[in-house]
Amino acid sequence: MKIASYNVNGINGRLPNLLEWLEEAKPDVVCLQELKSPQAKFPAADIEKAGYGAIWQGEKSWNGVAILARGGEPVEIRRGLPGNKKDTQSRYLEAAVEGIVIACLYLPNGNPAPGPKFDYKLQWFERLTRHAQNLLSENVPVVLAGDFNVMPTELDVYNPKGWEEDALYRPEVRDAFRKLVNQGWTDAIRSLHQQERIYTFWKYLRNAWQRNAGLRIDHLLLSPLLAPKLVSAGVDRDIRGREHASDHAPVWIELSAKASPKRAEKAAKTAATKARAPVATKRSSGGKEPESLGKYREKRDFKNTPEPAPRKPRKTGNSFVIQEHHARAHHFDFRLEIDSVLVSWAVPKGIPEDTAAKRLAVHVEDHPLDYGSFEGTIPKGNYGAGTVTIWDKGEWEPMEKEWRKDFAKGTLKFHLKGGRLNGPYLLARMKEEPNWMLKMLNPATHPQASFAAVRETPAYVAPQLAQVVSTVPRGRDIIHELKFDGYRLIIVKHDGDLTVYTRNGHDWTDKFKPLARHLNSVSPKDFILDGEAVVWDEQGRSSFGDLQAALKGRPDTISFVAFDLLHFDGLNLRDLPLRERQKRLAELVPSEEGVVRCSTVWSSDMGPSLYKQACQLGLEGIISKNLAGLYRPGDRRDWTKSKCRPRQEFVVCGYTPPKSSLPAFSSLVLGTYENGKLVSRGKVGTGFSEQDRWDYLAMLKPFKTTRAHFEIEGEVVWLKPRLVAEVEFAEITRDGSVRQASFIAMREDKDPDQVHMDAVQTASVDGKGSKVAGITISSPDRMVFPADGVTKLEVAKYYERVGELMLPFVANRPLAILRAPGGITGELFFQKSFTTHLPEHVHQTQLPDGDQVFHVKDVKGLVSLAQFGAIEIHPWGARLKDVEKPDFLTWDLDPDDSVPWIEVLGAAVLLRDYLAERGLQTVVKTSGGKGLHILLHLKPKHDWTVMKPFAKAVASAVAAFNPRRFTVTSTKSKRTGKIYIDWMRNGRGATCVAPWGLRARPGAGVSMPLNWDQLPDLAKSGFNIHEPAETPEEWSEMIPHHIPALLPRSLGVVD
Repeated sequence: MKIASYNVNGINGRLPNLLEWLEEAKPDVVCLQELKSPQAKFPAADIEKAGYGAIWQGEKSWNGVAILARGGEPVEIRRGLPGNKKDTQSRYLEAAVEGIVIACLYLPNGNPAPGPKFDYKLQWFERLTRHAQNLLSENVPVVLAGDFNVMPTELDVYNPKGWEEDALYRPEVRDAFRKLVNQGWTDAIRSLHQQERIYTFWKYLRNAWQRNAGLRIDHLLLSPLLAPKLVSAGVDRDIRGREHASDHAPVWIELSAKASPKRAEKAAKTAATKARAPVATKRSSGGKEPESLGKYREKRDFKNTPEPAPRKPRKTGNSFVIQEHHARAHHFDFRLEIDSVLVSWAVPKGIPEDTAAKRLAVHVEDHPLDYGSFEGTIPKGNYGAGTVTIWDKGEWEPMEKEWRKDFAKGTLKFHLKGGRLNGPYLLARMKEEPNWMLKMLNPATHPQASFAAVRETPAYVAPQLAQVVSTVPRGRDIIHELKFDGYRLIIVKHDGDLTVYTRNGHDWTDKFKPLARHLNSVSPKDFILDGEAVVWDEQGRSSFGDLQAALKGRPDTISFVAFDLLHFDGLNLRDLPLRERQKRLAELVPSEEGVVRCSTVWSSDMGPSLYKQACQLGLEGIISKNLAGLYRPGDRRDWTKSKCRPRQEFVVCGYTPPKSSLPAFSSLVLGTYENGKLVSRGKVGTGFSEQDRWDYLAMLKPFKTTRAHFEIEGEVVWLKPRLVAEVEFAEITRDGSVRQASFIAMREDKDPDQVHMDAVQTASVDGKGSKVAGITISSPDRMVFPADGVTKLEVAKYYERVGELMLPFVANRPLAILRAPGGITGELFFQKSFTTHLPEHVHQTQLPDGDQVFHVKDVKGLVSLAQFGAIEIHPWGARLKDVEKPDFLTWDLDPDDSVPWIEVLGAAVLLRDYLAERGLQTVVKTSGGKGLHILLHLKPKHDWTVMKPFAKAVASAVAAFNPRRFTVTSTKSKRTGKIYIDWMRNGRGATCVAPWGLRARPGAGVSMPLNWDQLPDLAKSGFNIHEPAETPEEWSEMIPHHIPALLPRSLGVVD
């Protein structure tokens, strides 16, 4: 029997390495440490596919342990080491496998020592020793396997003298290890290799593995019953040398024969009793019920759980339900009603909501139909203990007529129609039960099934929106329409009364009285139409200016172009695919001429030529839609907008006095709302007739105010933000202002506080126009920040816009990047080097110690990283030419959520003043999250061994002013209600997000440099991608400091 221990240093990031080793070494039992994975993200499907059953205890970002058993399932005994109920770290897991009790452990590191972490390590060791003695007293075969973070002897460390003060080699921990072994345990490796230097760990730095500068910190200790069975032991050292390997190598033993299953079973039962494991549930009787519910009944005691007991089923249908289940492992339960039961799957990673995601779905026991409405908490001690809530429910419909035969063979294609999910899906059985795959299919290639429309009372519906794209969409199910230059209206008719609503739900029926009469005559039945009110000019183009003039004097010239039917005759049509809604719209509004007309639709292949013609005619662009799409109020997923020229609404924040021959005013001062505050967008001074200027001046005067909304050059008459203007422009400059702007009209149908900066891009017809700084951007319309509508192209353009500002802080420095190839809602990758493809204009260098690092020299390099999927850019605090001596130190003020923002601002000033009193001037920037960064520019004189302790000493000195409000300890439990002064970004290889750098978080936040006098007015929400970027005066005047010689001594950093 082969038993191994392996610290994988992040199981998801190194899964290919682990699976490759499992295939090669074929261990019977494996103990894994440092999973660095939440419970729900453990790769159970991949492990099972490799032939191993598993139990695990995850923890986000840190720790985490697992036990794998080849061809079977470990029998869990306990989670967590006894002796301290408050210790929630995932470091200990115990199970029985083939007659042996396996204890998988990950002992704390303990550095820095002495200190709180070292104290915790010694306390943990004491608890382990007590528990190990209890295990021995059971007289059963036991293996203690894991990363002990201890080098027991000089033979176990390549340079003993250099490690004397380290928490892995201090006398206290070696004594603790010796005390443990002296209970009667056998150190397997050392017992067979008594005088050999065998290592299990090599740092990533300074070519440690190549130089064999290692440590032996991973051990397997055998109880007296197993020690005589030890045949061989070793370390798979070559695994450490593979690409993207863990810094540990697997350590293993082989035993001559299996231990007694009866003894292990007895041990498991005894230990389980001590750990208060749940007991088996009892069967209960019931009436007639589907036979397949037998397993469901067997697993539950209905006297102790609120779950519904099986009973004779009600009238069946085609329902589905998805329940979120906060059990020991958080997951979702996906259930389809088939033959009077809910056929069920457990989906650990959530239900896929896009076509790229594939999810493991574990087939579980059938559930009764009554479970479809169950919500509640299953008490501890019961099967599936935890809280159950309904995440979505509705109806499903199979795609194929012979779906039952397909399902029996392991495939089911179907459509869902629910509150959250609407679309085609696939369930496919994998190699064998119980593992299936759940995937969303492409709606364009799998049209919506013919669900019956639901009855409703017609009322205002928020309109569906369109996302600006850089390429005219193509595809079999894509259709195109012209983008009209008018007012978007929602027309609602109910019981003979017709109401005209703006896109924001305002009642404008009185403004459109003649048009309302025409609309009312469309049908005597109830309906909801989505369309545009327009006025046609002499060339047959829609003109917003003419529309505004018509509303003031000739409303009978206004027409309505209908492009969607959302309700008809009491039925909600929004859940039908667009192709079906268009058929019904054509029956209701058959003509493409007249006062009320149907929008002309062009087929998919006509898109490029239609776009070219629209631009040649001076129109705004075209709208493209997916025929399979449902109508989603407020959503942008299925409709896109290809613009001929940038154009959008702005808040009118003021005006400038008239100059020379211009009457009334010179220009309007524009702004948009970003993060709740008005941001300057420059001025617009063209597009007005002389009469327009006088008319608009009369409109503006009632809103005069003395309050300035932002800083801007020249004299400004400020206005309360009540009016919205539509403006066409060429581009947005680096400072966020419009260039070559031309006024179109005032917009009364949009509220000022809803005006934000849209994507600024025009479309191409061939997909070849998406170049930024000369770099081709692939998949330019991929959503990087889905909730904010920010695409990959916008991210690249942002880094082009701020690149020159960033270069002094990122160029020719080692970098790390946080990549989000699928957007921030997908997987994120932190990358410090390139092993295969190196993006163009990105350069890789090998440092003297063998580390590979990359850097950029110019803006092209930054944009190239964005093309590679980078969102965040993190520079080192040192330049490549002097990489061992930092020229920047950073302190990150990271507040607990309960800390008031004003206290964070105060902490920044306190840290600034502490350093200023010692002759060191700092600068400040937002973190792009919830905190602030304080930076100190240095002359690169001292190396990291001095400057990291210096940064910590400064943080500790500031924290000492108010220990109740500050902490320098990273432990989450010790940061409650406090501001964590993070000094750990100042070590060799440590990084911090760059000034002006984006953050991979909802909101598309930016780490924005500031002047210190801006701090009092700084909002907690900070800044985002749409806000203008500039170099604050204090940053442009920043000079490097020399740290006074006495300061490090006074802080105890140097002797």
